[in-house]
Order: sequence, then C-alpha cells, then structure tokens
Amino acid sequence: MTRHSVRVLTAIVSTVLCVASVAQGQYVPHVVKANVPFEFTFRDKVFPPGDYVLACTPVAVELRNAQGEVVATEIPHSVQSRDTLRTPKLVFSTDTGSHVLSQIWPGTGQYGYELARSKSATLLAKQRASKPGAVAGGGNK
Repeated sequence: MTRHSVRVLTAIVSTVLCVASVAQGQYVPHVVKANVPFEFTFRDKVFPPGDYVLACTPVAVELRNAQGEVVATEIPHSVQSRDTLRTPKLVFSTDTGSHVLSQIWPGTGQYGYELARSKSATLLAKQRASKPGAVAGGGNK
C-alpha cells in the first residue's frame, strides 16, 4: 500500500468509529405520563400522589414531577410481554405494604422496563424467609 492509501483508509476507519459511537449513545426516550393516586416508592424514596412523567431508555428511567424536574433516576432491566401492549401501564408491587414502582410499559409493543427491588423490600423478604418455622419440611427435633 502506498502512503496515501494508508492515510485515506485511516481517515475512513476513524470517521466510521466516531459516527458509530455517537449513534449508539442516542436513544429516543419512551415517555409515560401518569397520575398516581397514592403514595409510592421509587428508588427507596417515597413520593406523594400526583402527576408524574417517566422518561425511559434502556440505560435509565427518569422520574419527573409535574414541573418537569428530575426527582429520581434508576437503571432498568428489559422485560418482555407475550402480548403486544398498546396502552402505557405502570406496575406497582406491594410486598412491604407500600406501593413500589416495579415495571413500566410504554405501550409501544412487547418490551418494557423493570426496576430492581428496593433495598428495604429485599431486606424484608430475607427477614421473612429466615424466621423459624417459615420453611416447610420435617425431621427437625
């Protein structure tokens, strides 16, 4: 190869790598607007009832208040439904007696976002499992 060919090839490869890295970092967020009629927990923080907006991408879920301010951020996991969902939906778990936001379905297909269980919910589940007599079985005397 000539010196000129090497320079041209290096320039092309550099351009492709730059464009690929910029394109990968851009996600159009799924936006879910919700009026939550009860107190709920998101990322170990308790929020009052009200209007909220969730901006969801594969790398982050942002919870925004009615003024559009980001009040909490969480890293989600992808979750898939058997059915195609056309309506946005929020799923709350109530393991600890409080409402904890656990899934967000944007209503754009089969994919949604699942949030990790809070530290307090995980701790409570461990405590319940470790109570004497909570495990079925025989032979203990």
